[in-house]
Amino acid sequence: MIDPAELKTLPFFRSLDDEAIAVLAPHTELLTAKTGERVFEEGAPSDTLLVLVTGMVANRQHPIHGGEDILMNVVSRPGEVIGASALATADDAVHPFSAVCMEDSEFVVMPVAELWEAFEENPAVGLSLLARFTHMLAERLAAAREQIRSRIRPGLISQG
Repeated sequence: MIDPAELKTLPFFRSLDDEAIAVLAPHTELLTAKTGERVFEEGAPSDTLLVLVTGMVANRQHPIHGGEDILMNVVSRPGEVIGASALATADDAVHPFSAVCMEDSEFVVMPVAELWEAFEENPAVGLSLLARFTHMLAERLAAAREQIRSRIRPGLISQG
């Protein structure tokens, strides 16, 4: 279990109240990974939510037609979530990409099955965490839209 005060220092948990942190803390562990280590593999079961504490992680995806993995994005800010598909999808969720440490890294790890049990016992806590999670996904979607917009040549896509 990670100390609740330490969880509150991470941006993902900062907006949660003390009750929510107290409910979540028993379901957390610290994972350390070395440079070059894969935290998870594309296609592997996605059953844990990871929050970056320190380090840097490259999210890489296999191209459909083969070849070298494609760098999707880099996660380097403490508090960023990795493995969001575990919480956002069904029980049989799989990772859509591989996460590879670009430097020694630490993560808060939370088994999603335990989180859902905690949410059933404490619906207000579940609502708080899911609201924070939804906000994070909305930020990612906005950033992805901007990235796409910056790569499209004017006039390439017509409106209508």
